Amino acid sequence: MLRAAAESRHDCRVAVVDNASTDGSLELLHDHFPKVPVWQRPNRGLCSYNDVLAEIDDRVAVLLNNDIKLHRQSIDPLVAPWLGHGAETQSRCFLAAPLCWRFDGYSYDGQRTAVRWRFGLVQATALFTGHEPLIHTPGYTASAGAAVAVDREKFLQLGGFDARYLPGRIEDLDFAFRGYQAGYVALYVPQSVAYHRGGASFERAYGRAGCDSLALRNTLLFQWKNLRHPLHRAQAAAGAAVRLAADVVRAPWIPAPRRWAFIRAWHEARTLARQYAPCVGNVRGGWRAEREFFRRFHPRAMSLEEAQRDTRYPLSRWYVRPAAAWLAASLSRSQVRPVHLTLLGLLSASTAAGVLWWQPDARLLPALLVLLAWLFDRADGQLARRQHTATRFGAWLDANVDELTDLVLHTALAAAAACTSATVWPWTWLLAFLFGKYLFMHGLATEPAAPEHERVEGASVAVRRNRGGWLRRIYHLPANADVRLHMVILALATNCLVIELAVVAIYYNLRWIARYGLVARRLRGLPA
Repeated sequence: MLRAAAESRHDCRVAVVDNASTDGSLELLHDHFPKVPVWQRPNRGLCSYNDVLAEIDDRVAVLLNNDIKLHRQSIDPLVAPWLGHGAETQSRCFLAAPLCWRFDGYSYDGQRTAVRWRFGLVQATALFTGHEPLIHTPGYTASAGAAVAVDREKFLQLGGFDARYLPGRIEDLDFAFRGYQAGYVALYVPQSVAYHRGGASFERAYGRAGCDSLALRNTLLFQWKNLRHPLHRAQAAAGAAVRLAADVVRAPWIPAPRRWAFIRAWHEARTLARQYAPCVGNVRGGWRAEREFFRRFHPRAMSLEEAQRDTRYPLSRWYVRPAAAWLAASLSRSQVRPVHLTLLGLLSASTAAGVLWWQPDARLLPALLVLLAWLFDRADGQLARRQHTATRFGAWLDANVDELTDLVLHTALAAAAACTSATVWPWTWLLAFLFGKYLFMHGLATEPAAPEHERVEGASVAVRRNRGGWLRRIYHLPANADVRLHMVILALATNCLVIELAVVAIYYNLRWIARYGLVARRLRGLPA
């Protein structure tokens, strides 16, 4: 944590909340880290943070369990929702969660959480079927607790963690649920990485059976406190009846520590519930917000959302990306690094270009080499995320290699087409393509930024257009790298090299003319 704080560009202060420890950890902390302040608090689990955050005045607080390690570059992306750009995100975000691995560095621990019903009980889980594509994808999360950053004011406004769940379990889901009902959002930030041992305190104190019993009891408390929708209450009642009956039927065959588990959890939850005033439920959000929470974070909805969002690879998502994911998983524990795959992709594309230079009539081999280059290009980023070696230099190198590959391949296409057709038209189309593409890219890079309110309004308009704008999506397709690589492969396979060159040349020149016209029209309406 100290290293992560030191490498952040923000002013970070590290403090320890001690819950009356008796294992000598305070003495160790004093001897080795004398400058780290200690907050002495009774052992109230995550609720210890409530009064600590009430006594500080920082905008954002990063709350970590006692069995968490942070990657040294985790702080900045984790606090970016509040200290970065985007007024809308800053006003709505109340919690941000990092990508969390186990201490082995390869087993996914969670934080991109879904919510589902399991026989009448609400279950929050990050290990649902189909969660793998979501691990490295930013988005919303239903709950997170082991390592989170919170907006301090919103945390206190929501009441922090609820003491009725002590000694712990489910209080993070309860806090996140209240945040969503208040109109806020919790973000999953996979660019920030944490490592979680898991069960360092609870399993040692309560054992596995005790932890399961706490989870059962607190799930019941969560449902009685928060759920008001008739459908949810009916699900809970029906599930409780089935679980109570199952406890009776299975009792003779269940070991004593787990016998009557649900009945005991029910009794403990009823006893605890009487100690707190009845909760009026979600007054601000109402039934609609409650129902929307479970719809948004259902595992099936989250997987479908990811499938719909992945429009950057409309073709390779069906076969190249799964192969790239398998390749990255196979190499994740090897000495192969992402840069090796990046350079292998460049070598494959260059080899394809060389084959076309020397054998203009060759078709199958260059096409396969281009496809192989695209496989390496898709796998290098996934390998970087799996090995936690993603850097700005790697992203810069990958982007530049992509552009170099594009230039090399289209030059080779022009050379092969010019050789077989004995005309200069392929070279003309190549020059027109390069002129249009790089003038278009130059315009994007140098375009003046719009004011903040225009960017927010423009983003909303773009979302509305993209929902039904199939013509707009078709218009942008030829600029998609995945589509253009497949156009090259198709051109090689069908001997339509000149047609491919003509298509991209005409397209990019139309794009830069249209783009410059739109920018000029916008700038004319802005004050000098």
